[in-house]
Amino acid sequence: MLAMWIMLAMCGWGLLAVLARAVHREDLRGDVLSGIAMVAVRVYVRVVHGLRVEHAELVDRAVEQIRLGRPVVVVSNHASGVDPLLIQACCPFFIRWMMMREMMTPLLQPVWDWLEIIPVERNGRDTAALRTALRHLERGGVIGIFAEGGIERPYGELMPFEPGVGLLVHKARAGVLLTVVIGAPDAPTAYAAILTPSASRVRFVELRPAPSREQTHAATDIARSLEDSARAALMNV
Repeated sequence: MLAMWIMLAMCGWGLLAVLARAVHREDLRGDVLSGIAMVAVRVYVRVVHGLRVEHAELVDRAVEQIRLGRPVVVVSNHASGVDPLLIQACCPFFIRWMMMREMMTPLLQPVWDWLEIIPVERNGRDTAALRTALRHLERGGVIGIFAEGGIERPYGELMPFEPGVGLLVHKARAGVLLTVVIGAPDAPTAYAAILTPSASRVRFVELRPAPSREQTHAATDIARSLEDSARAALMNV
């Protein structure tokens, strides 16, 4: 009997050690809670959504840019409410997302605060959100933005990219990790998508270099170019 308890104790300590290492490895923000959350997210997206990642080498290149202090913006389509979790699970760096204020349920305000979500007004004239995003990029952080300004409706039909995406990239002189989400759950609400199983894919399309100071592309031109690349990637599924 004593031997059995010793064996159980050793197994328990072993499991705790493995969990501790996993939490430490996934700690993206310097706190244990974020490490635990990332472990849970990675397990969740693979079990519930069967997540597959395409062209992950672009993420490695983005990491190199971030380490060199160069700003990076993650730009994606928005097929489902689960998209931020799918994309974050593929990235070894913390993504601070910009999100339409109307989508931010007040009941979850502590969650939005903890995730450092940047609320954006739908009228497109939210200079406060832009300034916050620019400051975060200047400090070496990564910004994530769903370029369509909302979840695709009808499901699976790419909507025009908002000019604000191009404005952020232009002002920050940021590189762009262009991403598309494929096969995310088709659910009536953003929150229902979290509970709906799927066969999701995150495809990293390109790591676009930052526009130089000599380049004078208008924000709308940058947004349109990114939209064209995303549309081409989604057609090749």
